[in-house]
Amino acid sequence: MKFQLVLLSLIALSPARALSQSVTGQSPLTRQALCLDFVPDPGVRIYDAAVPAPCVDPVTGEVWVYCSNGPTRYVSTSTDGLNFAPPWTPTDHENDPRCTLMPYPDTNGQPWWRLYRYHIAYDAFISSRSSDGIHYTPERGFRYVPPASDGNVGVHHLFHDSAGDTHLFYIADMGGPTHGVRRALSTDGGETFEFVADNVLGDMGTGSANQHVDPKFIRLPDGRLRLFTMHQGGHPATAGSVWAGEIYSFTSSDDGRTFHLDEGVRLACPDFTQFEVWSLNDPWVVHLPNGKYRMYIAGLIPDGAGGYSFSILSATAR
Repeated sequence: MKFQLVLLSLIALSPARALSQSVTGQSPLTRQALCLDFVPDPGVRIYDAAVPAPCVDPVTGEVWVYCSNGPTRYVSTSTDGLNFAPPWTPTDHENDPRCTLMPYPDTNGQPWWRLYRYHIAYDAFISSRSSDGIHYTPERGFRYVPPASDGNVGVHHLFHDSAGDTHLFYIADMGGPTHGVRRALSTDGGETFEFVADNVLGDMGTGSANQHVDPKFIRLPDGRLRLFTMHQGGHPATAGSVWAGEIYSFTSSDDGRTFHLDEGVRLACPDFTQFEVWSLNDPWVVHLPNGKYRMYIAGLIPDGAGGYSFSILSATAR
């Protein structure tokens, strides 16, 4: 089995509680601070693909990137995180970062994983369960049913806090007047979630394409959480004439209770000078074995045949 050597920390239990939610202005962190100054890497990581989901194998240091072309899912690997093998269709979830190592061991004292996903037909989040982090079995029931006012639900991501509670961030009301990131909380080990807050990033009601979306987290070595988002800039991209999609970040120094908007922009289309990039979407940052941070992102670029298509690009920060 090649997946993870996991040292599962037993997290002290604490009374169930809902966390307060606020965004209180900009952090004093500078652009040169940890994991903030991203520079595009030369070339293209994976052609004709979008929605990157990267992970670093903790044993081998290989970078795995799950991605898609329309409804078809692919995965590819790289020893240096830059030069990837031809993608193939996965048959399991080895090194799939969309899978979540749960905060408490199972009844036998062993680590276990869940794969959460939103099921549009049920209008609810469902899950599958795994004892090895690779092979998953569907579970019964719903983990979370969003409020009816949430409308269309999009990208989501989860993290555990130091008390062992699980936070679910997700986009809701896509295209509607309250389009933006919501938060739900589980205090029972990820079994069920309850709605906590809308307007999590303080941008609800700012108009179409002005919200921070595509939320993805990374835990920094000092314990802080950094949340990366895409901000379209108030207009869609028009390939060949108008670019859209800037990458921002928010930081939490209180274990996810509040998030502060970091100063400046992490990445934008004009930062890429080797070729044209007209849209940036779905940023996901990983911590590399050499200590650097790399963002994998879908970029809309020329396809070499007079048109444009999404491919996986990357940018690296120290």
